Amino acid sequence: MNGDKIINENDMVPMGYNSSCPEIYYGFNVGLEWKGLGFYAQFQGTGNYTAYLDSYLYRPLVDNISISRYAADNHWTPNNPTARFPRLSTETVDNNTQYNSSVWMADRSFLKLRNCEVYYKLPSTWLDKIRMKQAKVYVRGVDLFSIDNIDLTDPESMGNGVWPATRSIHVGLSVGI
Repeated sequence: MNGDKIINENDMVPMGYNSSCPEIYYGFNVGLEWKGLGFYAQFQGTGNYTAYLDSYLYRPLVDNISISRYAADNHWTPNNPTARFPRLSTETVDNNTQYNSSVWMADRSFLKLRNCEVYYKLPSTWLDKIRMKQAKVYVRGVDLFSIDNIDLTDPESMGNGVWPATRSIHVGLSVGI
């Protein structure tokens, strides 16, 4: 960065966004119903959010931790000179583990489908026969997908381990007497 052809602390510049809290939060809902058939979807997302890829999935062989397939496939070798990550080593190599390097930064922004429901409200002519006011059959999903730039884990779980997002799908009948 400073032109002296030596990579050291004199080449550091600010980059990325906040890594503990996104600068932008947003959400929106969409829904439609026609003749008793309907759907509802709730989306939520963040923007201007940086992640530091410091988990064992990205930095293998540190503290005698085993290597993941992702780490092995995406580290530099003579046959893979354009790899995402630096070469693997069991030794401490300062240039490979610079925490504030752009190598270990990723865009943590995301857009998630938080809730989605597809339903059918049973016609009142059917319900009158069994003396019910309302009933619907539905399929409901929670955290069905995420659009993000993090490869191995959920962008919200980073820093808390590498657990995936919990996804659930429910099929049900809702009745009102």
